Amino acid sequence: MTKLNPTEIEAYAVQMADPDFDLSSIETLIGHLPEREFEAVFDRAAEISREYGKAALSEADTLAAMNRLAHATGCPHGEPVIPWLQERGLIEQVDDGWRFKTAKPGAVT
Repeated sequence: MTKLNPTEIEAYAVQMADPDFDLSSIETLIGHLPEREFEAVFDRAAEISREYGKAALSEADTLAAMNRLAHATGCPHGEPVIPWLQERGLIEQVDDGWRFKTAKPGAVT
């Protein structure tokens, strides 16, 4: 009887949560596990997938907000949005992407 440790559960779950994972391969990947471990891996994979989904939604929402802000501040059509906002001090680069800043008086001309 196989008993997985938390690291092994996480490793299987990460593989299953990968957007490119072929769901028909679940049985091949974890079908040999006892029911309890199988369910633990499956539950953790679902949790990771939800986290990926929230991150993707959050990123999409941020990009949409950047586009709206750029156009509201006069960004010409076809002009790259991120440099436009950055030049005006409206966003700043951080480790994991971009963050909105509070506009300084006179920043938008």
